[in-house]
Amino acid sequence: ELKISQLSSQFSVSLPLLSRRIPLSRNIHDVVFDSSSVLVAAVSSYNSYEDANYHHVGILDNRGSAAPVDDEKLLSRPLPGRLPPLPLEKYEILLINPETWEVLDRYEVNEDEHVMGAQLCHLNVKVDNKLLPQPFVCLATSYTKGEDLVGKGRIIILEVLRPRDVSQSRVSLVAAEEQRGPVTKITHTEGLLCAAIGMKILLFRFEDRTSLVGCGFYTCRVMTSSISCIKSYIIVADVHKSLFFLYWNEAQKKIVLLGKDYDPRSLTAVDVISSNQQMLMISSDETLNVHLHQYAPWEKETLGGH
Repeated sequence: ELKISQLSSQFSVSLPLLSRRIPLSRNIHDVVFDSSSVLVAAVSSYNSYEDANYHHVGILDNRGSAAPVDDEKLLSRPLPGRLPPLPLEKYEILLINPETWEVLDRYEVNEDEHVMGAQLCHLNVKVDNKLLPQPFVCLATSYTKGEDLVGKGRIIILEVLRPRDVSQSRVSLVAAEEQRGPVTKITHTEGLLCAAIGMKILLFRFEDRTSLVGCGFYTCRVMTSSISCIKSYIIVADVHKSLFFLYWNEAQKKIVLLGKDYDPRSLTAVDVISSNQQMLMISSDETLNVHLHQYAPWEKETLGGH
């Protein structure tokens, strides 16, 4: 039996994989698939020109020109004329239906706040005196108020609410807490929230669904660029000090260093792969190289894994 089918014109075969372009008129930085609601949460940004106004700050006379008058006439007035616009980049989370690619809901972060990473985290929550994992869309953000101030960030926890009618799905804010430094990456391990804040790796509990309670930390070297977790193991990539292999000890309530790479590499991303029943750590650096690492404490060259 011979059957003839035709591919829809919406798909393109110019790439090695079958692809389809979805125009959203904005930049997409990260995509998170929520398996519980079967919806997609996309981190996007766009340029806003609403508050792009030029102002002249100085001593002005009655006609608006500079003049040596008293300090009481130090005013700020909009500059007239045709001037180029000043774009202001704003970040927001789009909740998208993957069947129709319709934007169902949006969540916009604060002004001048950048979303550094997003991850679907399964965090332990108390339900009837039992700890049960629940999915949350967690965001790592950073912002600065000026060049002379220390940059800070927030951990934002969102929940996707999907009723029977998919078009009524919404993004709900569960918790948002400001941190002392910029939150660069975020993930989860063993029901705990794992966040990279500056050079520190912090673990939080979220059992009451209202606040984050710190339960462990480890200080790396310069700045964490990427983080990946598998079971109780945490792999951290540093922007200048290469890779750290950590372990969360639940009995002692602390993060233990198992091993690290002493070669100075500027890593940009890290992940875990399995090959022939072995766990390997794969990383990439800023010079377009890919590295494979293995925790091997039995080798003499590794000095016991450290």
